[in-house]
Order: sequence, then C-alpha cells, then structure tokens
Amino acid sequence: MITNITKSTFFTFFIGNIITWGLLVSFQQHSAPKAKIKTKTHKIFDVDGNATLLKEHTKTTYNIHGEVIEQAEYKLDASEKTVLEQLKLTKYNRQGLYIGSMVYNSNNALIWSEEYNYNEYDQVVKITQTNYTEHPAISYTLLAYDSQGNVILSQTFDQKDHQTSEQKRNYATTGELLTAHDWYYIPTNNKPIKRSINIDNQYNSRGQIVQSTQLLQEGKDRFKDVKHFKNSAIVDWIKYKNGRLISHFKPFTKDTNMIQQQYLLPPPIPEQHTPLEYDDSKRDPLENIPHETVRTVAIKNNKQGLPQKKVTRFNNQITEVIYYYYNDLGLLQSEKIHHKIERTTEEIQYEYDSHQNLIQQKLFIDGTLTTQHLLQYEYYHQK
Repeated sequence: MITNITKSTFFTFFIGNIITWGLLVSFQQHSAPKAKIKTKTHKIFDVDGNATLLKEHTKTTYNIHGEVIEQAEYKLDASEKTVLEQLKLTKYNRQGLYIGSMVYNSNNALIWSEEYNYNEYDQVVKITQTNYTEHPAISYTLLAYDSQGNVILSQTFDQKDHQTSEQKRNYATTGELLTAHDWYYIPTNNKPIKRSINIDNQYNSRGQIVQSTQLLQEGKDRFKDVKHFKNSAIVDWIKYKNGRLISHFKPFTKDTNMIQQQYLLPPPIPEQHTPLEYDDSKRDPLENIPHETVRTVAIKNNKQGLPQKKVTRFNNQITEVIYYYYNDLGLLQSEKIHHKIERTTEEIQYEYDSHQNLIQQKLFIDGTLTTQHLLQYEYYHQK
C-alpha cells in the first residue's frame, strides 16, 4: 500500500530535454547540505489553452540515506480518476545492502520479485527472481568467489533446477584473468542452441598480455581466434572456422635494414634547454591542420562564472542563441532560446523551494504555455 501524504502545495515543472536539465544542475552553486527528501510526487502535463492533459504521474519514496525504497506509477482511468498502475518496493538490510524488490500491478497483485542472499563477507551468493504474470516462473543464480573477492563461478538454474547458463573465471594472484568459460542457450525457432566460449590468456613477467586464444562453439559451428600482443597491442590475429583459416591480420611493418645501411648516424645533437610554454589555451589546435569548421559554440560567462549567453553557428551562420538568467542564489531562473532558422522562441522558467529544489518549470513556445510538470516534496525532519 501507499501511504497518503498531506498535500502542502502543488508546483509546476517542465523538463525540456536532457541537455537543459544538465545545464540546470551544473549551473547551481554549491551551498549548505539540502534537506533529505522523503517523498517526491511528479506529474507531467501537456497544455492546450485552458486544458491540461496528464501524461505521467509518479511518486517516489526514499529512505534516510537517499535510496529509493518505493516507486509508484499512476494513470487516469476512463472516468479521469487517478489510479495506481504499478508499484515497486525496494528493500535493504541493516547494513544498507540491497536484499530485494517486489513489483505489483494495478490490482495490488505481485507480478515480479527479486531476492539477494549474502555470505558472512557481504558477498552475493544467490540471486532469485520470480515472474508471477502467468504461472510462477523461478530462476536463481549461485555465485562463488576466490580469496581476492573475484567472482569465479556463476550458475543459473530454472524452477526445475535445470542449469541454463554458467560462467567460470580463473585469476592470477596479481589479478590478471587467466581463463574464462561461459555457456548459455540461444533461443531459435526450432529449439535452443547451446553457445559456449572458452578463453585462455597468457602474460609476460610484467603482467602484459602476450597471447589470447578464444574457442567459440555455436551449434555445430566452431570458431577459433588466436591473438598475439606486443606491448599490449595486437601484432597478429588469426581466425578459423571449423578448422579452416578465414582471416589473418598482421600489422604492416617496413623493412628498415637496407635503409639504415645507406647512411651513417649523424653526430649527437647538443643538449638544449628550451623554455617550456604553457599557453595552450591561447592556441588554436587546428590552426596548422587543414579543416573545415561546420559547427561552433561560443559561451559567455557572467562574473560568477555561470553561462550567460550561448551562441551556436552552423557553417558560419547563427542558428541558435540562448540567454541564461539567475536568481540571487545563483540558481537558473529562466532561459530564452532563439531559433534563428525557424524564427521561433522558447522560454523556460524555473522556481525553487526554500531547500533550493526545483519546484516549477514552464515551457513557453512563442509566448504560449505548452508543457508543465507538477512536483511535490515531503522532507525528513532535520535535527
């Protein structure tokens, strides 16, 4: 069940796109620690004149550590009433380790669950997943570790305890992967096909890989890849299929023996002490490289170092100009976006609560409000 929270205020807020949201977060100045959020209710609306259409409605609950413990999704029924569509509960143990989650549908029926089991070293040793949509279908995975804490064995089984996949790993005491063995089934129209992969790696005394051999079998087909390395770079790569050579890669190297015999080495260059220069910020790295500028972005900052104006050019033509405005706390208050090609204007307005969390954002296109979100917070009481 979802505990009802007393409504204090409703707020409007729109997220235009990921870039805008990233700008909003990055532009905020660091301040005192914010109050910890207990619940966050989020509603998204499309606006058409005086009519608003709810597109999305979620409610997220956090524990005191900021971890999500409950997430509910709502929808409108035929009578335009808000009803629960899906609810996910997430649980942690006293040590803060994730121990499982449960998903319920609109009828409060459990449709999926996951459970984690740990050993005395807080290592996951078993993962159990159950799908209840039709008949309960259970699958579980068993994990084993070496003395360094690396997972060396992972086995997955179905509800009839039939093994469906396996992963084995063998590591050197210095951490390098020596061998790997994986197998699982690939679904096909007729029947599942088993796919197995074996990898064997060899290293030199410095821990650099010198050879890697991979054997792959998929149904009746067998593939073999042999790679040789020098200074961790591939110098030879041979591929086989069913025992037949299908490709051989070898980097091209020049024979310099004849060239070196044609001249004597010049005398050593006297030691020179050239002053070091650190004015790269004033240099154009493309100045001496043939190139054609297609898109450029110029940003002007205010006295606080926050972006104030952003100009985008495409083929030396201005295509977009954005102006940024901030409140006294340095939080982004509005953006005005001028699309020069389309001759349209967007304005995004932001408002915040006393804890400096975003509570309102509106999007206007050519002066008309088109989209808005509603966001409501409940906070943990601070001591």
